[in-house]
Amino acid sequence: SKGIRIGDAVEGRKTFSQEEVSAFATISGDTNPIHQDAVYAKTTTFGACIVHGVLMSGYVSALLGTKLPGMGTVLVSMTQNFKAPLFVGAEMACRVRVEALKTTSKHVFATLETTCTDASGGVLMTGTAFVKLPESCRIE
Repeated sequence: SKGIRIGDAVEGRKTFSQEEVSAFATISGDTNPIHQDAVYAKTTTFGACIVHGVLMSGYVSALLGTKLPGMGTVLVSMTQNFKAPLFVGAEMACRVRVEALKTTSKHVFATLETTCTDASGGVLMTGTAFVKLPESCRIE
């Protein structure tokens, strides 16, 4: 069984290509041209195509489900505060850190702080995730 404690953290990096952003637009139905139309995007305050915020959140969910706490984790709730745009083709780094652990009669839960930054360290997104830990996971 895997142990978990307050302060545990992992980081991952992701760059979304225009193809990935366009595929997400098709799947989700969010076809706002700010995500896919470079000519349109140039006319906006951003000046270029930006990644969907929920696609960034999806990467955070992937970290939770595959790295920390890991396989078997169930996302209960998540908040996101979008601070700055992630441009298509730009790398982001996301970090999740265990802030609190809670045991009930049936389950063990964790609250994690989530932060995504750009290559220069600028904050793109902050938030909190509340997850049910896999049964194989124990508090240390």
